[in-house]
Amino acid sequence: MSFSNNVSKPKNEDEPISIGVIDPALDKFYKRVDETPDATRKTIGFTVVGAVIVISAVFAFIALPNYVHVAVGVPLAVALFGVGLSFIHLRDMKKREEDPSYIPFKERNSPSQRMRYGITGLVGFLILSLTVKDLLPYIFGGILSINAVMTAYNYIRRTPEELERDANGEPDPRDADEEVSEEEVKPEVSEKETEEYISLVNSLPEEQRKILLNPKLNGALTVIDDDDIKSKKKRKLFGK
Repeated sequence: MSFSNNVSKPKNEDEPISIGVIDPALDKFYKRVDETPDATRKTIGFTVVGAVIVISAVFAFIALPNYVHVAVGVPLAVALFGVGLSFIHLRDMKKREEDPSYIPFKERNSPSQRMRYGITGLVGFLILSLTVKDLLPYIFGGILSINAVMTAYNYIRRTPEELERDANGEPDPRDADEEVSEEEVKPEVSEKETEEYISLVNSLPEEQRKILLNPKLNGALTVIDDDDIKSKKKRKLFGK
């Protein structure tokens, strides 16, 4: 009786965790796209787009059961999505070669940010599709809808790196960047300025202090310097 050694090869700790089948499938898809000659890629792309246009036009004039539309439309939608995905992949590769610091569109935002943008885009597409639904062939509208959903999902879904960061409880630095960019930068007030302001307020009569410290009037206070006065005089002089 013989025994085999089933010890698995240790996983590289720096390699991100891949959950599910989507990322491995996309890696194989991108590898296949890279290995395909440019002329063949163009031929496939034009063929898929042409098939979508021709079949949509034909189905618009032929009354067919809905299941026929689904059986034909779904594969066309997936093929069209693949064409768009390969186009984006090749464009990103080219831009990376031109600029090593280039960041793909998806990687510029965190998962929470992409969730907001993706849902907003889907809602906008839904409103638009309801507006023009009577102007487009049924199968063509279905193909566009499937593409919109697949594109939004691919944009929103987290990458292996983001999944690993979330599993380790690490915050996404892109969320912090957004918070910093949205915060108003408040000017710092020195302790000396604060003391001078307090002394000035305390030196005023009580009635003036009440008016000055009234929170309802704070937004109405403005400071006018000599330059502002001169500017106003010039505008009045020239009739502006």
